[in-house]
Amino acid sequence: MKKKPDFYQFTARFGCGFIFGLFAATSCYFILGAQTMLGLFWGWVLFSLLFGVLSAIFGDHFWTKIYHWFL
Repeated sequence: MKKKPDFYQFTARFGCGFIFGLFAATSCYFILGAQTMLGLFWGWVLFSLLFGVLSAIFGDHFWTKIYHWFL
């Protein structure tokens, strides 16, 4: 049976995913050429929360999928 992560593990996973989401949103901003800073702001919010939550829920499996996606 899979253990639920404790508070500290959940926080660490969410934090790492959140930071990765910031970098991913900034990369998409430059690659796709968003027109406004408001677009960048909402990209940061969306990507950071999305990557943070997915990382906290799926843990190492999430990071393995991200790693294989970039290869």
